[in-house]
Amino acid sequence: MFDWQTGEDRWEVPEERERQPRRRQLRIPRPASRWLLALAAVLLVIFGGAVIFLRWKSNQQLAQLRQDIQATVDTEAWAYETRNVALYRSLLDPTADPRWREIQAETFQAAGGRPAPKMTVVDVTLSAPDLAVAELKVDPAREKPYPTTRAYRRTGGMWLETSTPNGQIWLKQVSRETQNLRFVFHRRDWPRLATVMPAIQELYAQLLEDLWLSPPQGKRTLHVILSVRPITSELPDDPTYYDLSDLGSEAEVEVIKRRLGALLLDRIMNLFRSGEGDLSFLIRAVEEWEYAAWLDTLPVPGGQVAFGQDLLVSLPFLSLTGQAWKWLEHPAARAAAGQALVSYVVRMYGRDTLADIARGAQQYDNWYPFVTHALHVSQILRVPFVEFDAGWRNYALRTFTERPGTRSGALSSEWATFLLLLSAEQRAVGRNDWAGYERLLAKHGDSEWLGRQRQRFETYQDFLQRTNAPFRLELGDSIVHGSEALLRVVVHFPDPGSIPYQEIRTYQRFDGEWKWTATPASFWGSNSREGTSHLRFQFNRQDAEVVREQMPATETFFLRLLHDLDVAPRSGEWPESLVGINVVPGYGVLDWRDGETGIRILSPVLGGIATEMPPSDFYRMSTGLALARRVVAARAGPADTPFADALLEAIARWEVEQWASELPWTEPRRRAVRGMLQSEVRPSLRGRLTWTELRVEPTIGYLYDTAVAYLVEAHGRAKLGEVIQRASRYESWGTLIPDVLGVEFDDFEAGWHEYLEVMGAGLGD
Repeated sequence: MFDWQTGEDRWEVPEERERQPRRRQLRIPRPASRWLLALAAVLLVIFGGAVIFLRWKSNQQLAQLRQDIQATVDTEAWAYETRNVALYRSLLDPTADPRWREIQAETFQAAGGRPAPKMTVVDVTLSAPDLAVAELKVDPAREKPYPTTRAYRRTGGMWLETSTPNGQIWLKQVSRETQNLRFVFHRRDWPRLATVMPAIQELYAQLLEDLWLSPPQGKRTLHVILSVRPITSELPDDPTYYDLSDLGSEAEVEVIKRRLGALLLDRIMNLFRSGEGDLSFLIRAVEEWEYAAWLDTLPVPGGQVAFGQDLLVSLPFLSLTGQAWKWLEHPAARAAAGQALVSYVVRMYGRDTLADIARGAQQYDNWYPFVTHALHVSQILRVPFVEFDAGWRNYALRTFTERPGTRSGALSSEWATFLLLLSAEQRAVGRNDWAGYERLLAKHGDSEWLGRQRQRFETYQDFLQRTNAPFRLELGDSIVHGSEALLRVVVHFPDPGSIPYQEIRTYQRFDGEWKWTATPASFWGSNSREGTSHLRFQFNRQDAEVVREQMPATETFFLRLLHDLDVAPRSGEWPESLVGINVVPGYGVLDWRDGETGIRILSPVLGGIATEMPPSDFYRMSTGLALARRVVAARAGPADTPFADALLEAIARWEVEQWASELPWTEPRRRAVRGMLQSEVRPSLRGRLTWTELRVEPTIGYLYDTAVAYLVEAHGRAKLGEVIQRASRYESWGTLIPDVLGVEFDDFEAGWHEYLEVMGAGLGD
């Protein structure tokens, strides 16, 4: 019988059973599951071992490959050592481009007897079963080590250097992009470039905004070369290549960032360096400002400028109204001026002016149109030109001369003191008070300098008595350096027809008082001697740029003089046969004369020159006059009459005017000609001169200038030599004209009158 049980019976559990702890029942895997786990473990071990083995095998192969290529490199070094061309040729791939093989052999032979460089294989990459790229460190005997990359091909069991398709191999390139840039580089450099890329993108975007540049279509590509270089004799002439391989494969990220940013910035600023403007150093200053702003190292200028005599001399004379600053030879001084101007403009008028500065420097070669047209100071900035000029100069002096912990020179806090000294000098001259004038001079000054001061004082008195014109001094700039001060003083000479000129003065403090003293010759810089075919020049460092620029034109002018006046050049060997021209900075403005050793010319940069004359014009005037007078004297001999002296001087001035167009005597001569034409009495060349008349009345000299100009126009330059040679025999135009020119004096004077009328019409009212 079946014993039926209900569900209720199942759920009825005795109390004793419920109190017993439950035991955990283990599931015993089936035999098939155990087998699968064991198989997976075996496969994992086999795979890991295979990976390790393959990596070991690859490393072994690369190590062997490196050794094999090093063996070829060592053999090459032996070929260099023994000068064995045949051995070297055997190390070149015979299947390589023949022209490449010849170039390599020619380079090998050109090395001559120089010691063989030490070459070490640093890394090697297998590009194909028979092609490898090796990175080498080359350590020449007398030069710095440098990296290079070569291709090698396996031929006949050896790895031989080979050429490559298209002249370069750059293995395993990768590229990454930012908003405006596409970076292409070797994959091994990705970790470092990943950190650099955002900063370079930031710089590029800022440059586009600051300089008003439109980004090119697509993205700008930067081939960044760090570890592996393209295999070429030199990098492609392509602005997309940025070679940083000289930094080394272990270069820090910050170093890479700074170098890459500087290269990118320089490439972009090159867009502004193709113009005809003469203010190109301002483009460099804009570049330096942008770089400093990017690195957050403003304000610019920084402390990298080496302060010395050049800056001490030049900074007080910075002015956009003059040209003297343009002829600074020292690059640091010119860079300082550019940095100060850019920094001042951006600080005062905003970052938007950077584009104006860069484009203006590309276009203009003169400060006035640059400031008024490029910077728009009058229209947009609402600043007068003179106010802008004064503001930036004041900023430049404060920036470069007032620094924490230094005192290379300071904006003069003695300005009022110097004004009082100049006022005392004016009073002493006006009262003919030599004792008061002498008290302003340093008593330890050398006797020659003190003698010139006495001569200066007496010359002032002579002109004051004859002209009754005021003598006035203006303080242009000053800079203090310890117990010494440098002043630029504008002198208004006591002569109504004279032009103000500048003087560079040195003052020293003795017992608390400033005294005017001689400037030592060493202050003006080292002396140089250079020459042309017929001229020998001696000049100081400050005048070097002006003199060197003008030397070819001076030689041409000298030859023109010799031809016009029919004078043969001296023959002989250097230097005896040459005319010496000595450019002397410390020479007094009142003492223009020929020295015993040759012609002495006042410094066009640091001498007492007319304030409205650029240094190049002053050089042409002073050098031209000295050369013309010398050649005229060589042709004429001594002038025996006042007439001959005035005529010969007028001819010398006419010759100089053909070389230097605008000279200090041209404007007074224009006024004199206008006055003669407006007078009821017609001017005449009749009569004889006396020495007293010649010296007192400069109008006679202007009259002779116009007569010489008419003589050349009517009878040609060829007549000048004959006129000069025979001038000393005559005492007036009335006797010279018929004898020398063969025309009646009345006819000559009538033609001269017509010439004056035409000249006067061109002068205007």
